[in-house]
Amino acid sequence: MEVSKPGYLSKMFSHMVMPLLQLGCDSDQIVHQLYHPLMLQLAHWYSSAVQLGSVHTQILIDTLMDGITHPTDTALRDYSAKCLREFVIWSIKQSRAKDLEKSQTNIKAVLKKMFSLCVHPCPTKRLGNYSIPKIFN
Repeated sequence: MEVSKPGYLSKMFSHMVMPLLQLGCDSDQIVHQLYHPLMLQLAHWYSSAVQLGSVHTQILIDTLMDGITHPTDTALRDYSAKCLREFVIWSIKQSRAKDLEKSQTNIKAVLKKMFSLCVHPCPTKRLGNYSIPKIFN
């Protein structure tokens, strides 16, 4: 396994995020207590100005949207919405006022994904999109 390849960490991160998300909403209490706060902290970290517009931030947003629109796992849908809500809140919280006026990269990325889900041909994707207003309350 060669770590120096470009995109290696991004590929590894994309393979890790969904299982971490699933473990964060696991019914086993011990697993839940370990991974629930971890995913929320990842949402906080990738919403920071340091990670603004990074590939990993986009992977996290895509994975959270996939979780929100999961066809069968309701716990995953709810937890993904909670993580996305944390991501949006912390994106605003960690930005300076003048930065928010100029560029809301994280918020724009979330809204763009939401709008694309509204017209998605798959009905479960469109239905999953209805849980998203909880994020902005």
